Amino acid sequence: MNAGEAKEMFCFMAEQLIAQEEFLTEIDNKIGDGDHGTGMAAGMKGVLKALRARDFNTVNEVFHTCGMTFLRETGGASGVLFGTV
Repeated sequence: MNAGEAKEMFCFMAEQLIAQEEFLTEIDNKIGDGDHGTGMAAGMKGVLKALRARDFNTVNEVFHTCGMTFLRETGGASGVLFGTV
């Protein structure tokens, strides 16, 4: 996988998670505090913006940008857990 492919993969994933914001919130309402969809969408919107703003030379740059952006844009445990991964 090259940097361009990694960028495309993360953009696709971010778009899919943003599209599922309502569903993620709905299921989180049943087992938690109901903010998972909102948090994930906010983080992924930040990731999309960061990815679309530049080109990358390495896969590592793509992963680092996604992780740090998600960590910064997403509150609570989700930001820390998914941003670190």
